[in-house]
Amino acid sequence: MPRRTLSEDCLLVFTAEWAGTGCVVKYPRTERASASLAREWDRLRELAADPRLAPWRALLPEAVGSRPSPPGRGARTGTADGPTTGTADSPANGTTGTADSTAAGAVAETPDRPADDPETGAADDPPGAPPRRRPLVQTLLPGVPAGPLLPERPQEVRRTTTAALGLLAALRAATGRPEPAADHLSEWAHEQLDVLAAELGRGRPEAGAGALGPLRRRLDRALAGTTLTRGWTHGDFHSGNLLLDEGRTRITGVFDWGNSRADGPAEIDACTFVLATREALGGPPMGRQVAEVLRRGRLPSADRALLAAHGVGADGPGPGGGDDPVALPLLTWLWHVSGNLRKTPWFGRSRRWLGVTVTPVLREAARGPETP
Repeated sequence: MPRRTLSEDCLLVFTAEWAGTGCVVKYPRTERASASLAREWDRLRELAADPRLAPWRALLPEAVGSRPSPPGRGARTGTADGPTTGTADSPANGTTGTADSTAAGAVAETPDRPADDPETGAADDPPGAPPRRRPLVQTLLPGVPAGPLLPERPQEVRRTTTAALGLLAALRAATGRPEPAADHLSEWAHEQLDVLAAELGRGRPEAGAGALGPLRRRLDRALAGTTLTRGWTHGDFHSGNLLLDEGRTRITGVFDWGNSRADGPAEIDACTFVLATREALGGPPMGRQVAEVLRRGRLPSADRALLAAHGVGADGPGPGGGDDPVALPLLTWLWHVSGNLRKTPWFGRSRRWLGVTVTPVLREAARGPETP
C-alpha cells in the first residue's frame, strides 16, 4: 500500500492504520522533539475535554495511546491498547497515505514499553541505556491540505481566507473574552522572549538577552494599551496546518496544536494567517513584513481591512487593537519565532532563517519608532 513520510532533522511523520482507522504517527528524533510532542499531546487532551469546542470537535485531532513522555520518563496516562480520548472512529490529521504497520504497533513496538512502574505503566531508563522516545499518535483528519493550494491556485485564496478567518472568529467568540494585554505580559510575551534570548545566546552571549532589550521595551510599550481576547490560541495557524473540503470553502481539519494555549492572545492566529498567506503568495518573509510594520507604524491597509472584516481591530479600539498598531503583528511574530525555536534547534543555527525572520525585526526595534 502507498506510504508517505515526512522526515526532518528532529521528527519523522507517517500515517498508519489502527483498528481500521487512519492515524498520524509523529516519531521524535531528539529530546527537544520529544518534549514538543509531549506538549502537543497535553494540548490535544485539553481540546478534547473542553465542552466549548463541541461544535468543532470533528476538526480537531484526538490523541491515541500513551503520552510521548520526554526521554527517561514514563508515560503519564493512557495505554497502547486504545485511544485515550474519544474513539478511533473520529476523523483526524493532515498527512495522507498509509503505512504497513499499525498505529498501535508504532506505540507498542517502540523500545520503551516496560510496564513495571505502578503509577505510569512504564519504567525509567536503566543506567547507560539510550534515551527512550515515544511517538505521538493522533487520529487522521479528512480533507485536502490547504498549504499547497495557495501558490498553485491563487484564485481560491479569498475563499480559503474567508473560511479560515471565519473559523477563528467563531472560536474566539466561543472560548474567549477581551482582556488588557498588559495583565498577561509574562505568559503572552516574556516567556516567548526568554525562549528567543536563550536560543540566540547559545555560543553567542552578545546575541542573547542583551540584544533583545530594545525589542522587549518596544513590545511592552505596545501591549500596555492593547486589548486582546484571552481564549484558545493555536499559535501557528497558517494554511500548512489546515485541511479543506473539496470545494475549498470549508475547513475540515486543524492540526499541529503543540504551540497552543487555552488562555492565549487569540487574535494572533488571524494575524499569523494573514502574514503567512502573504508570504506564501510570493511576498516577503514574516520577519521582513513585521520589520516594515515597525518602520511604518502599522500593517498595510489591505491587511488591516481583512482583519477588521473578521472581528480583529489591528488598530484602534476593540480586541486586537489599541494605542499602538504594531502590538498585534509584533506579538504574532514573537509567537511564530519562539514556537519554531521550541521545536528544533535547527532554526537557531540557521543563519538564513535568522537573517530573514529575526534580524530585521531586532534591527527595527533597536531603531525605535519612525519620526515624521
